[in-house]
Amino acid sequence: MTYLINRFNNSNSGVVFGGVFIVLMILIYLMVYDLALALSVFGMVMYLGIFLLIGWKFYQTGFDLFSPLVFLGSFIFLIYPIKALYVLFSLSYGPFVNQNYKFPLDARHMIYFGEALTLSAFCCVIFLLMINVRWIETSSKPLFSNRVWNLQKISFSMIGVSLAMVVLFSWLIFESGGLGFYLQSVAGRQSFFYGRYFIFLLIDLFPKTSCFFLASYFERINHYPKIYVFAILMIIILANIGVSVLAGNRSTFLLGFFIPFMVYWHYRVKPVKITQVALVIGLILFVSIFYLSTFRGRNIVERLTLESIWQNISVSINNFFPLIFGGPDIVQLDTLMVTMQEIPSTYPYFAGDSLKALLAFPIPRAFYPDKPVRGNWLFTEAVFPSWRINLSGFTVSYMGDWYMNFGVAGAVLGMVLLGLMLRKIFLKLNPKVSWVSAVFYGLILSSTLTVFRSDIFSLINFGITVLFVIAAILLCSSKKQMTLIA
Repeated sequence: MTYLINRFNNSNSGVVFGGVFIVLMILIYLMVYDLALALSVFGMVMYLGIFLLIGWKFYQTGFDLFSPLVFLGSFIFLIYPIKALYVLFSLSYGPFVNQNYKFPLDARHMIYFGEALTLSAFCCVIFLLMINVRWIETSSKPLFSNRVWNLQKISFSMIGVSLAMVVLFSWLIFESGGLGFYLQSVAGRQSFFYGRYFIFLLIDLFPKTSCFFLASYFERINHYPKIYVFAILMIIILANIGVSVLAGNRSTFLLGFFIPFMVYWHYRVKPVKITQVALVIGLILFVSIFYLSTFRGRNIVERLTLESIWQNISVSINNFFPLIFGGPDIVQLDTLMVTMQEIPSTYPYFAGDSLKALLAFPIPRAFYPDKPVRGNWLFTEAVFPSWRINLSGFTVSYMGDWYMNFGVAGAVLGMVLLGLMLRKIFLKLNPKVSWVSAVFYGLILSSTLTVFRSDIFSLINFGITVLFVIAAILLCSSKKQMTLIA
């Protein structure tokens, strides 16, 4: 918060910008005399400012697609203002619009639309200003530059984690009664893995190790035949896709491996161009459509035939926007609207109940049956109890979880704390000068996306990412001059 105050105090443009916004808000309200409409317009104007800020930073950094503000700001722009346009188009909102978990966007509900849009825009402006760090390559010291990296240890770590994956999924398949039964049950992985958080931890470990392993090989690509490195790359990619399918979670591949490795590639191998990103986004959307049409719902085994897969994909493409924007993934604005609608008018603030899950995390549920549950499940139990019957839950979003506990002040505080934490980390990293920094930075970016998409408890996964990097450094390097040895 001190950083924000100093930044605005030292910036005349910030004062002018804030003054223009206040005057604009007053003028908008005086013109329409409708609070809901005024808040909606004001929120969209603030997001327009964020869009211009992202564009200016993109230009300043030499069109660096993965700078903190550009990358995270683009994601924020997708889940809030672009989703807001879809809500206006569909005239409904909720955690699962294409099922019966939604509300109509009528005149009575427009106030929640305006409130959620303005609150999210205000919080996101603060957050993006805090993470708008600037790396000066000539003065940045490479991360862990006093260490020597042992490629054999890195390879053994990859082999060990891979064997753990084989054992884990063999056990899960056997326990469920065979591969067919396992595939049927993994669609509801929240209930299938209930009380076994170690499964999520092991699954998350595989893509992180894969990214670290591949980066270490690409740093020594001139020491090996290119076909050898290419074969390793293909094997790792296919293995991560397989783990993602068996885990029943696209994010295991997309956020756990694909984005971190693409960030590493961008800074250490070859800069990624906008056209390539467009192709990647198209690939991600195709994978999402394929996953949603094939691995969500019942009768998964019957839908794994070529004819069924093609038919499902065709239907999904024809219903592209409802499937993507009306499904369970891009619902951060929707659930913030629902939360502001129901709390505190129908349900009281949770006053930190979801934070208790963070403190109780290390205790196994077998020893603590009444262990506090995370914000997603608290939100679902309160607002959509029928959905919670199958031990699943809707995402309340990180910002929504803070609001659910402490109101508007909580939402602002949560974003400030996240911004401060990320700023501290980003200032220590410069992915342009160190391969370890590039890998670490990619993992941090993808973990931040997970935080935005989920609830406060997702900070546990963020912390595990940091601990993984520390563990990898301790296991695979020693205090000497930084280099890779075979």
